[in-house]
Amino acid sequence: MTPKEKAIELVKLFVNDSEMFGEGTTWEYDKQCALICINEMFGENNKWLGHFVADDRNIELEQIKQEIEKL
Repeated sequence: MTPKEKAIELVKLFVNDSEMFGEGTTWEYDKQCALICINEMFGENNKWLGHFVADDRNIELEQIKQEIEKL
C-alpha cells in the first residue's frame, strides 16, 4: 500500500455515514483526527527506540503524514 493510499484509508476511518448527507464533521476535521493518530504512532515508535531516529517506520509515517496534509 502506498503512503497516499494509507493516508486516504486513515482519513476515511473518521468519516461517518451522516457526512454523506451533509451532517456531521468535515473532511478537514477527519484529516486532523488522522494526523493525531500519526503523531501518536510517532510517539509510540520513538518510545521504543528511546529517541528520534530516521528508521524505516518513522520515514513511512512521515510520508503518510505528508499525504494526509495534501488531501
